[in-house]
Amino acid sequence: MVVTIHPEPLGPNTVAQRCSDVPVNFDLQDVINTVGTGNSVPSKFKYSVTSNNALAVPPGPNRNVASTAVIGDVYTNTTNADVEITYTVTPVSLADDCEGSVFTFKVTVHPEPVGANVVDPVCSTALNYNIQTQNINTLGNAVPSVFTYSVFLRSFQRATSPR
Repeated sequence: MVVTIHPEPLGPNTVAQRCSDVPVNFDLQDVINTVGTGNSVPSKFKYSVTSNNALAVPPGPNRNVASTAVIGDVYTNTTNADVEITYTVTPVSLADDCEGSVFTFKVTVHPEPVGANVVDPVCSTALNYNIQTQNINTLGNAVPSVFTYSVFLRSFQRATSPR
C-alpha cells in the first residue's frame, strides 16, 4: 500500500502599513514564500476581514472562494488614529486543494489629514495663517501633517475712461 501525503501551505502572521486611500495591493503567495517561515507551496487563498473601527473604516469583503488574486482593497481613514484591518487567511494548495494552517495578515491604515477650504478675507501683505493649528486641528481631525500649498496673487487694474 502506498500513501501519498500532499504538502499543505504554511505561512507566518504578517503585517503591513498603508496610508489612507492607498491600495493594499498584496499577494498572499509572498507570505507562503517567506524564507525560513513559509514553505513555498503554490497556493490560493480565502479569508475573512475585520476592522478594529468598522464604523469609520469598514472592512473589505470576505473572500469565501479561494483565489490567487492579490488583495486590492482600498481603505479611507479620516479618523485621527491608525485603524487595523485584519485578514484571517486560509491558504489552500493549488495542486491538491489541501488547506494549510490559518494565518493573519494585518494592515495598519494611517489616517489622512482632514481640513476645510478657507478664504482669508483680510487683505494683508503678511501671511499669518497656520494650516495645522487653525485648520486641521480646529476644523478637521487633528492629524499632524506636512503641507504643500500654492498661493495665487490676483492683480487688479484700474479702470480708465476713454479720453
